[in-house]
Amino acid sequence: MKSAFLKVGILSLLAACFVIPAQAQAAEPRVLIYSEPSSPDNNLYKSAEFFAKRVKELSNGTLEFEIHHNGVLGTETQNVDNLKLGSIDIGQAGSNNLAGFTDAFLVGDLPYIFQSIESSHKVWWGPVGQEIIAEAEKDMGVRVLGTWDNGCGYRYLTNNKHEVRVPADTKDLKLRIAGSPIEESLYKKWGASGTPVPWGETYSALEQKVIDGQLLHAAWIYWAKHYEALKYLTDDANGICNQHVVMMSKPTWNSLTPEQQKAVMQAFDEAQKYNAKISAEMSSQFLKLLTEKCGMKYYKPTEEERKLWSAAAQAVWPDFAKKIPADLIERVVAAQK
Repeated sequence: MKSAFLKVGILSLLAACFVIPAQAQAAEPRVLIYSEPSSPDNNLYKSAEFFAKRVKELSNGTLEFEIHHNGVLGTETQNVDNLKLGSIDIGQAGSNNLAGFTDAFLVGDLPYIFQSIESSHKVWWGPVGQEIIAEAEKDMGVRVLGTWDNGCGYRYLTNNKHEVRVPADTKDLKLRIAGSPIEESLYKKWGASGTPVPWGETYSALEQKVIDGQLLHAAWIYWAKHYEALKYLTDDANGICNQHVVMMSKPTWNSLTPEQQKAVMQAFDEAQKYNAKISAEMSSQFLKLLTEKCGMKYYKPTEEERKLWSAAAQAVWPDFAKKIPADLIERVVAAQK
């Protein structure tokens, strides 16, 4: 009898040895709250989804993202504050909307600073981009993971009053200022007036004629249905292609294990390239939708007209000599060669 009890005890002990590790392996993953400003059909949301998928895989299931889209957890600027408060773990914001927190990204908002979307990657993904990110981190008090292409190409000049061919045509227009002081300076060079309007209020501001137009990527015009309150679209008038900045709360970052931090950065690097790929694919698609499906009237300036836009844009640069070091501009230009 004693022998039987002893056997049962040994078997129970052995079973426990196998169960405990199994339970440890089945531990619940840590869920990080991700505030994403766009809709599910947006290139940014799709990139966030890809990022989340790769983080889960590379962290062996120890990390997961809970993505809240359409800005339900806050505006882009509120994302920065919420990251610092720790109410969210990851958030995104357009570089032009971060001007109230840091001057670091202003260089990327300069009109015609980038030769192309592809050449901008040489800056943002390289040493110069890392330098800009490090400066932004110090100013904002968050961990900047990196940047994504914002809206599938350059921003278009749109309005609901009349066709715009040259800068002088904007003199009777009230245009939205998103957040960057560079936009306000650019409008003054054109002769237009600028009005600050938060992103979430832009549609109603257009509809109610508080503003007549804005600078915006074709993809965002379509996704936000701004074409319902806009009629005219001018190409190649400003040469601005903002980035979208992906950030993490510093306490969250510091609480991750070295292995998890490595997984997050590897996943982000992969997501960055994925974002560039799908953004390029979507670029021409949305311009076609706006003109053929939504009825917006498109105008591309002639070479002579483009020189007028370029001259006005170049006149903006000296206005920010105190905020954007000349050697940084030189390195941004050189990195694209």
